[in-house]
Amino acid sequence: MSSEAPPRTTTDPSGSELLMRAVRAVVDGRDLARRVVTEPTTAQWLSAPPDLPAVTGDIELWTRVFADDVPSHEVPRCFEERAAAHARRGTPPGDAVLVQHGCVNVLVGAVISWLEAGRPHPRAAEARQTAGAVALRTLQTATAAIARSYRLAAAARVPRTRDPLPESRRWCLAVAVREGDTHRLLERFRAANPQASADTDGTTLTCFTSQWPTVPEGFGPYGVAPVEGCDTDRAAGRAGLAAAAARRYRLDHVDARQLLPLLAASDLDPDECDAFLTACLGPLHTADGNEHLMETLRAYLSHNLCTTAAARSLYVHRHTFAYRMRCIRSLTGLDPDRPFHRLRAELALLLREASRPGGRPRPRLA
Repeated sequence: MSSEAPPRTTTDPSGSELLMRAVRAVVDGRDLARRVVTEPTTAQWLSAPPDLPAVTGDIELWTRVFADDVPSHEVPRCFEERAAAHARRGTPPGDAVLVQHGCVNVLVGAVISWLEAGRPHPRAAEARQTAGAVALRTLQTATAAIARSYRLAAAARVPRTRDPLPESRRWCLAVAVREGDTHRLLERFRAANPQASADTDGTTLTCFTSQWPTVPEGFGPYGVAPVEGCDTDRAAGRAGLAAAAARRYRLDHVDARQLLPLLAASDLDPDECDAFLTACLGPLHTADGNEHLMETLRAYLSHNLCTTAAARSLYVHRHTFAYRMRCIRSLTGLDPDRPFHRLRAELALLLREASRPGGRPRPRLA
């Protein structure tokens, strides 16, 4: 958070303009999100610690609202998307609402500290009043949107004859995003697909469109899946798996319909999926500290079992690489040189990579 006093200009800004300046000066999504997680007035009432990537997405939305970067008619939809992100992680609706209060408390506190640093600006009191009004108005909207989103999600789980899917949600696209790139990629995608709806959990950008999505140049490996019936969650999971396959095999994109046998495996119960990954990858999946072995196995398969090329891709000596492969064979019982073992390893790596953006925790050995 900046400790500098608000700059003075020959033309004093209004309270709203000063508030926008303050928000842009203090914004640091990761730092603010960590503070929200431990914010005392709300954290004590949460049933479980909130998911940091989800809270980061919340605080990013709140900073955009305070900076007046979100049109007022878009605010309810944005909070419905945030509610959907929390619901996918199993967050109770009450906790999802409390997190929004935590975001407001942290962000307003940071703004006030910036306004009061050094010699207070003559418009600081007006800016604080504006911040309070924005917070109260938006909290009401956010609470209603979250309640509506959870209610609709609960209704969708009740067996019923499904209505035709809205035209805006016929196709689902998923792409992995690097930290800090989410907002930029989201804006680029919406510019190319104005009617698209989108959500992110911090590691994966998931978008829904009425037509085959128009993908901006240089967007990165992505997966596309049709939305069957009204099951957008299933389509998002399948698009994520297709995106993992695209990254895995260095393709621009993969149509999920090309992976139908693998998609059947992706529909496994989470416990069944973890059981398969544990049986196949053993300590590489269940224990921390083995990521270098996972990367070694991934490189070996990606380079068609060529030790020299795989070692070069990881910048290690081929003897080091060969030693790691012996460790992998010893720990997992896999021998990738045998076709069936290679098939199991490829399937396990794809399922593991596709499941990780969803945030399902990996079991750890005691």
